[in-house]
Amino acid sequence: MKKFIVFITLILTQINLPAEDKILHVYGCGITRNAFSVELTKAFSEKYNIETTINKTGTVLVVLKALNSGKADVATGCRIPLKNTIPEEEKSWAIQVAWGALAFVVNENNPIGNISTDQLKQILLGQIVNWKELGGENAPINLYLRRGKNTGVGFSTRVLVFNDNKKSLSQKAARIKNSTQIRKLIKTDPNSFAIDDITSIRNTKGIKVVKIDGYGPTKQNILEAKYNFGRPFYLYSKGRPTGIVRKYIKYALSHEGQTLIADIGNLNLNEGKKSKKLNFLLMMLNP
Repeated sequence: MKKFIVFITLILTQINLPAEDKILHVYGCGITRNAFSVELTKAFSEKYNIETTINKTGTVLVVLKALNSGKADVATGCRIPLKNTIPEEEKSWAIQVAWGALAFVVNENNPIGNISTDQLKQILLGQIVNWKELGGENAPINLYLRRGKNTGVGFSTRVLVFNDNKKSLSQKAARIKNSTQIRKLIKTDPNSFAIDDITSIRNTKGIKVVKIDGYGPTKQNILEAKYNFGRPFYLYSKGRPTGIVRKYIKYALSHEGQTLIADIGNLNLNEGKKSKKLNFLLMMLNP
């Protein structure tokens, strides 16, 4: 009888093992990792005493592949999974957690601080190729873009700037593997121009954000639809989230998690609800 009781006790103990005994592997794309993933994951780990890991490099496609293969338990990125385009994303489940905003950046020593939307389009299409055309120095515009049309930055740029997610950008631009490498180039190249996200570059020295039509990517300008390049940030899981992954997502959506996200500099979901323009952009970015 005693052996039976011990056996039943062991079974019940195993059934009730807390989810906190599992290590949570988080993957973030280069943008969202810098924008909020690192701080959010650290806060979650400390609050629930759960061991976590987070990747150091990776595009949105890399993190979704990691999720699909089981290397990642939960992931973050700056576009919706393209289920009808990329097979590795078919099983990905996504929920919005915050708002970021595209930032058009140059070297900090570049005198150009403002361009029009039309000039922005011409730069990205390779139609404006010299800074003197914008009132700057007689020097070539060294345009740095991310490789592939399905990166978070590339997809968002095509939709928000051109309203066409298939738009072909300048063939003269240098195609760079990830955002980290682009930031290094911007800091060292006085003639550079590139696209990033405003929160993810908050701690990066040597980079200047260019205003578009006189407005920069501040929270107020985004909410008042003066700066129209806000875009959603997402959490991903493989299928609908359960267990420790669900706990992480619930924390990100909680008052505490949303406050942390906003304090870093992003717009949280409650702030974003104030803008009809952002809700319109959300529909554009969710094909």
